[in-house]
Amino acid sequence: MILCVATGVLLVALPGRTQATQARPGSYSADAGFSRDMTTMTTREQLDRLRAAKGREAEVLYLQLMIPHDQGGVAMAKAAMKQARGRQVVALADGMARAQQTDIRLMRDMLNQRGAPRPEAPAPALTHR
Repeated sequence: MILCVATGVLLVALPGRTQATQARPGSYSADAGFSRDMTTMTTREQLDRLRAAKGREAEVLYLQLMIPHDQGGVAMAKAAMKQARGRQVVALADGMARAQQTDIRLMRDMLNQRGAPRPEAPAPALTHR
């Protein structure tokens, strides 16, 4: 499954077929074995709000949108680490999960510094195999 954040198109590759679908926030393909927390995307309305925001408001909204986005990336990387057979892919996924978890902590700190609330969903914990 490949997700293009810019266009919101989700490419789902299943045995014997590939299809492109418009991704929706919180949507997922159970057939592809991905869980709900892996497809965190911003809505068109959220992106419009971000484009219109200025200064502190833009900073806070950006951080609040990026945290769940990176949480979805961590979940996806963990799935890849569990399912992939190639050592390079597993190592890449591990590095991406670690980097995104660091980014999540930084963004949470930045929200705290701005006195802004965090998104409600907790970051998934990275476990080693």
